[in-house]
Amino acid sequence: MDASWNKERMYMGMKGVDPSDIRPPQILLVQKSSDMEALIDQEGNRPKVGQFFHTGTGKIMDSFDCFFLMAQKGTYVDRRKEGTPTLEQYSALGLLAEDMSIFGMKFRSSALYALSKLFTAVIGLKRPMFSIKVTMGVKELKGDKGTWSIPVIDAWKPIDEGDVLIELEHVAQKFDRPVEKAGTEEDEPPANPPDGSEDVKPDDIPF
Repeated sequence: MDASWNKERMYMGMKGVDPSDIRPPQILLVQKSSDMEALIDQEGNRPKVGQFFHTGTGKIMDSFDCFFLMAQKGTYVDRRKEGTPTLEQYSALGLLAEDMSIFGMKFRSSALYALSKLFTAVIGLKRPMFSIKVTMGVKELKGDKGTWSIPVIDAWKPIDEGDVLIELEHVAQKFDRPVEKAGTEEDEPPANPPDGSEDVKPDDIPF
């Protein structure tokens, strides 16, 4: 049974389900504090710190190419901290370039503005976010609280292939609404990176 057969029938039986009610698999960036027992691929391998892990397929990646369909700024509750403060986050939905499968990704703490390059490209090129192919990589940060990793955009480029754009737009329209704005996270890198570790500002976000 090939992948194209599955892809064509993926949403059969789900026509009455609101796309916003479907929780997509997540791509996680593994940290030292991650629960490695829960992160294992089909061959029994576990990712290393600083690698990406796909919770749906179990795939371990050093980097990946994708198209982000949407990003929504919201909040989450950090239960590790006294008073369980409410902090900002970006929740994003994307499609992996290799198979056009959907995934979710959250950007918090020192990774909050990891998508700034993409937002700037969207405004500068005056084209929809889904039409820009992005390569996600990893950057290591060091501070008083230790060493941790954040996702970064290593490269991006606009695409103009008609068939690909049509497919991307079709999926993007299904999810063109706010994603969940609240959540909780037990496994989070340090909230305060060292000064100068990220050269981004809230004003870099155009919405």
